Amino acid sequence: MGQSTDAYLFYGYCWNEYIEDLDFSTDMDEVVKAILTGRGMTDPWDVHYSGDYEAYKRWEAVPENAAEVAAYRAATEQVKGELGVDWDDHCSGDYPMPYLYVTGTQTTASCGTAQPITEDLNVDPKWRERLDAFLSSQGIEPPEGENQPGWWLASYWG
Repeated sequence: MGQSTDAYLFYGYCWNEYIEDLDFSTDMDEVVKAILTGRGMTDPWDVHYSGDYEAYKRWEAVPENAAEVAAYRAATEQVKGELGVDWDDHCSGDYPMPYLYVTGTQTTASCGTAQPITEDLNVDPKWRERLDAFLSSQGIEPPEGENQPGWWLASYWG
């Protein structure tokens, strides 16, 4: 049996069971990239990186190319702000249980290091809308029963 070393405090949905076909292992960056692709934007890395990092860095150093990279990064941050949510998992690394949280509400206490709670624990009604809109956009059913949006304290077992 593992020992709990990290604790996560967040506002959002929390699944309290391992669900094999619920895959939150996809990086949120992949979701953002798909949205940008749908808007006609291509990641410069995908176009200009050919396995030679130094060659890519030389390409990126050219001012107009640097501007292209900066524009893509700015668009990435804009989409993340539009979504307003992110995800992670808690419990065992072998049987991760996902949670979807409102960006800016997650606090992590790692390896027993206490963290002050700096978030305003008041709830903005738009938080639920953002969570539900994201789940809908990904075709994911929200958890049932007591696992509704709220403040959650979850552990991660090593």
